[in-house]
Amino acid sequence: MKRQLRASPKTVFICFLLVSLYAAGTFLKNALLTFHDEIFYRGGVKRRYDNDDVLHHIGDTQQTDVQTYIHTAAIDGQKDVHTAVRDSQKDVHTAVRDIRKDVHTTVTDSQKDEHTAVRDSQKDVNTAVRDIRKDVHSGKALEQPVQHTQNTQSVEYYVEEYGGEDSNVTYPPFVEHSPENGPGEWGVEYRYSPKEEEILQWTEGRRRNRFNQMVSDRISVHRRLPDSRLDECKSRVYPVDLPPASVIICFHNEAWSTLLRSVHSVLDRSPSHLVREIILVDDASTQEHLMSPLKKYMSKLGKVKIVRLRKHQGLIRARLAGYDVATSPILVFLDSHIECYPGWLEPLLDRIQRNPKTVPIPMIDVIHSEHFGTGILNTTKRLGVFRWKQLKFHWEHVSKDRRNTLKTPTEPIRSPTMIGGLFAIDKHWFTTLGTYDPGLLYWGAENMELSFKIRSVSRPTHCLAGGNKKPTILRPCQQAADNQYWQLFPTGVLLVSASRRMCVTTPGHNDCIANATDNWTYTEAKTLYLKPSDKCLTVAENSTLVMTRCDGGANQRWNFAKSKFQIHGT
Repeated sequence: MKRQLRASPKTVFICFLLVSLYAAGTFLKNALLTFHDEIFYRGGVKRRYDNDDVLHHIGDTQQTDVQTYIHTAAIDGQKDVHTAVRDSQKDVHTAVRDIRKDVHTTVTDSQKDEHTAVRDSQKDVNTAVRDIRKDVHSGKALEQPVQHTQNTQSVEYYVEEYGGEDSNVTYPPFVEHSPENGPGEWGVEYRYSPKEEEILQWTEGRRRNRFNQMVSDRISVHRRLPDSRLDECKSRVYPVDLPPASVIICFHNEAWSTLLRSVHSVLDRSPSHLVREIILVDDASTQEHLMSPLKKYMSKLGKVKIVRLRKHQGLIRARLAGYDVATSPILVFLDSHIECYPGWLEPLLDRIQRNPKTVPIPMIDVIHSEHFGTGILNTTKRLGVFRWKQLKFHWEHVSKDRRNTLKTPTEPIRSPTMIGGLFAIDKHWFTTLGTYDPGLLYWGAENMELSFKIRSVSRPTHCLAGGNKKPTILRPCQQAADNQYWQLFPTGVLLVSASRRMCVTTPGHNDCIANATDNWTYTEAKTLYLKPSDKCLTVAENSTLVMTRCDGGANQRWNFAKSKFQIHGT
């Protein structure tokens, strides 16, 4: 920031006084020199440097006396002149010194005032920030029609009501028709060089969006994308009773064409019964096309709700507003400049239906910011990781050893961390985890927070727990739990006490499997093998225990330590 300097009235007066004294000193010096000339002239001497020429009217007899008088007068005159000049110089130096003191004092006082003003300003800023933080964390109610309170964070919003849209509202330029060979179709890159009269528009679009908006505006909002899935994915059949989803898309001053393309790609490439609603959360946008034009356009689509935040809150609290409005059991969070490939939704919903504590994330390909061509990445060799040094998410290739454990190339891969922009989650499970921390202001840490919550809450260590004449179950490992300490005898008997033996039932029956009390083997592969049935003890969905074919999977590997059978990831 440039500092603007302004002279105070006191400084101006001191400078004027300094100039006046300098002028007065100059005038006094000239006056004394004139007085010096007059003394020489009245003494009968022309002003010459030799002082030996007398006036012609003086007689010769008086020459010596006149010369003596002239010499004396000249010496006295020179003394008076030097004394006057010296006194004048002293006065000038004294005045200058006093002025410098005044100027220094003024500058010092000005600097003190400035520093005091800056310090006071900083105090005011700190006080304002402290007050804002108090308001943010106070949880006090706001007198508004609709509000969302999450923990101690109040977010004020309202849901746009359709009806009575102005017919005179016009849309920004965009392409709705999607011809086979149109610009950008099938994810092919489209390059456009702006004309001379379009340079300003092109520059402004790049500045606002960090991508080539002019190219985006020339690509259809319904453009087709290639189906790049593996053949096994294309042929897979999913249950007909998959739960419907609420798709939440947050935006702030998003470009018109990219926002519409995001919405249409969800609607165009998802089974209609699996998308209950699309919730657009407007985080206090200021651009005109996101006001009445957006409301008019989305009112025709049927499934789109617009949630308006009254104040700019940031991505996290905007998502929490969408979470609060959502009515579906499954939440799908997406960015506002994405495009969905064919068959994108069903695998996400299927994983959650199998285990509500699963938080699936899709593999994400790239849309080029300049020509909007799509890049197809290898969808079976990446997972999300982070580094402790920066605590930042990034993708990493799956190791060869881990890939060898996959039964098929399309088998889901457990990921240590998740990306924050695109994922699906069971709404009840999201609530159980505590949702997002509403104190997070911007994107960049919410995925770390949610990843740690998921792993710490959904993946505790569980142990086999024997019941009194009841089926054996899984329970969180507890040091003082007597029903979790097992003994495996060489004869194959597995019991937790004399009256509590391993009991595994079949689905729909309460009786233990015959001969299941004395034929167990703990194998080198860390499985509990039941010889008569040629099956292994397996943790099924919802943490139930069943007997299935031995495959060495993670849900069959038991760690036997300190007399407990422990399994992770339940």
